[in-house]
Amino acid sequence: MSEETSNQNSGDGSGNLVAPQDILPLFFTSKTQQIFGCIADEDVNAENPHKVIPKETILQDFKDRAAVSDFHPAKKIVLDYPGEELLVVYDADFKYGQNFYLCTTEECKEKILHPELAAGDHETADGEQAEAAEEEIVVWKGPVTPRPWESLGSEIEVEDEKTVENRAKIKMCISRKRSEFGAPVKFADQSEKVMKDATVECLPFEDETYSLKKFELDIGIQAVQNRGENGSQTEWKKPRNACVQYEARFLPEEKKVEAEEAPSLLEFIQKVTPRFELALQQNEIMDVFYDDYVSLAIEDSTFGSKSDNYLKEYQSFTDLLYSKEKVITNTEWHPTAKGIIAVSCAELMSFDERVDNASRIIMTPSLILIWSFSDPIHPQLLLEAPDDIFSFKFNPSEPTIIAGGCVNGQVVLWDISSWNDRLLSHRQTSKAKKNTMTSLPGFEDDSNTDHTPVVRYCAVSSIEHSHKSAVSDLQWVPDHMETSFPSKTSFP
Repeated sequence: MSEETSNQNSGDGSGNLVAPQDILPLFFTSKTQQIFGCIADEDVNAENPHKVIPKETILQDFKDRAAVSDFHPAKKIVLDYPGEELLVVYDADFKYGQNFYLCTTEECKEKILHPELAAGDHETADGEQAEAAEEEIVVWKGPVTPRPWESLGSEIEVEDEKTVENRAKIKMCISRKRSEFGAPVKFADQSEKVMKDATVECLPFEDETYSLKKFELDIGIQAVQNRGENGSQTEWKKPRNACVQYEARFLPEEKKVEAEEAPSLLEFIQKVTPRFELALQQNEIMDVFYDDYVSLAIEDSTFGSKSDNYLKEYQSFTDLLYSKEKVITNTEWHPTAKGIIAVSCAELMSFDERVDNASRIIMTPSLILIWSFSDPIHPQLLLEAPDDIFSFKFNPSEPTIIAGGCVNGQVVLWDISSWNDRLLSHRQTSKAKKNTMTSLPGFEDDSNTDHTPVVRYCAVSSIEHSHKSAVSDLQWVPDHMETSFPSKTSFP
């Protein structure tokens, strides 16, 4: 067919041909093939790939399935098509990248259904064009515009033909005594008879044993445009100190009297007087600049005692296995359970340090530690994450659902409903040591040890469709709001 021959040397880089302008590749699912009666290898095949579909049938499919229809990419083409029937061709070899393609014009449809007529018209048109070209020859005398370079694989051969040095260059150093520099010299002709022992005369002769081996060497040469280096420098001006001084302007006396007696000034004062009175009353009632934190401590009347002006530490949590040498990125209280707090830890590194230590960071687990005030040494739960967590939030309506944001931009979701009883009971994981053989170092019984469970995330966003930078904050949408697929928010 003519459209195939015109594009046989063009492609999209993956082995598929580039479709002409009057051909649109489409992918038909099995459901679409059943609707239009073009099931592959049954209704259509490689020998008989043509299927003519009425335009009304396609329009009815638009009404029934809307955007789900496989003809949706060609909706405008179908609506503007002048004919009553459209031609769909089965592409068994995926020549244009899909399993079917649609003819968008009547000319393309006739060429495919009647290729012999199209070939005759094409030959006639070629003959007329050849005669017209012979009659009129236009010579272009303007400047030649360089076209963009297209790679056809020749650069690999040019690269292979380059001359590459396979040994180090030979270096020679010739020296003489410094005392011989600048010494006066005098040259003169000397007879070979006088200098018989010091000279040898070399007369030309024909050497019968002489042989010369010729080797062929392939060298690639490529012409490049000449380059030139130019520099520019801005004009430097001598720096100098400059200063500007101004004086306040005063209104004349008549202007002052006119401004004070203006009705707009009186109207403004009457408008803002209630606000001034309210501010003055607040200043009289309380001191807004009073520092409550400094005044928290009670003055000591005992001589020699010091007042404690600092907040005392109530509780601290320490885990030498998972949070050692890490920085705290976020803390959250449990919405309903008392005495439960969650903490996220991250490596104390900059971006460049993270890149340099990527192999070690991948092997180090990234966790959220959930602590209970009843056990400050052993965490109640460990939430595993694909990377360091920078922020996380409990679901206000369903506290067993936790969402977190990673440093690589991913959003993670955990479900701790299976371990909710463990958090609510505040059961300590460390038991009191007994004076038995199993409590001695090296003789511990692992069966009696309550290990902290590690909860794996139940959902995570793909790295390709996640945020490009670290997630610094999260917000849950209220439960009375709904969000549909086209990102439309509705309220009940």
